[in-house]
Amino acid sequence: MENLALENPEAFSNALLESAKETVNQAEELRIKEKLETILPIVSVSYLAKTYFGKSPQWFYQRLNGNIVNGKEARFSGQELNIISKALNDIGDKLKESSLHIA
Repeated sequence: MENLALENPEAFSNALLESAKETVNQAEELRIKEKLETILPIVSVSYLAKTYFGKSPQWFYQRLNGNIVNGKEARFSGQELNIISKALNDIGDKLKESSLHIA
């Protein structure tokens, strides 16, 4: 690393920046998994994957766990994260409405 920094400071800076971006992405993935950790035992991943994405539960878990798929790490895109957020709100609304009919 020290040799690269001395021989080619621009390449070193670019490599360092890419490494930092990758670290941020990995930390964000861990945060997403942690954020969903409390609701995953309650909400069916199969239902989420099929209803809101038209995909399999394996597809969802691959992204949640950052599995290697086709040679690269599977991740939720920004749009997919928005879909998850809206799906959880939708499910919450359905639960609230159902609880009103019981009481």
